Amino acid sequence: NMQQEMMQLYQEHQFNPITSMGCLPMLIQFPVIIAYYYAIRNSPEIATHSFLWFNLGEVDLILPFIAAAKYFIQSRVSMIGMDEKQKKQMAIMGLLSPVMIGFISF
Repeated sequence: NMQQEMMQLYQEHQFNPITSMGCLPMLIQFPVIIAYYYAIRNSPEIATHSFLWFNLGEVDLILPFIAAAKYFIQSRVSMIGMDEKQKKQMAIMGLLSPVMIGFISF
């Protein structure tokens, strides 16, 4: 009941809570990801272990595709609720960002 009222309130005022956060989720993720990278790189004990389908000390070619797909979906979700003019402006970045993330991940 309360969730329905919140959704009605968001629709009345054309507010999208996901787009109001901006780049905050990425700023929170980045230091954690860099810390994991350096911990695995500098620790032979961790590099010999595996996680899901890949060994942590070896290069994996599936993850860059997953990262690019995730950022593509995230850009599409962030455009929900925007007017058409803003969507057109964000369309190039919505395609360029996943390509850059995929390239850098490789």
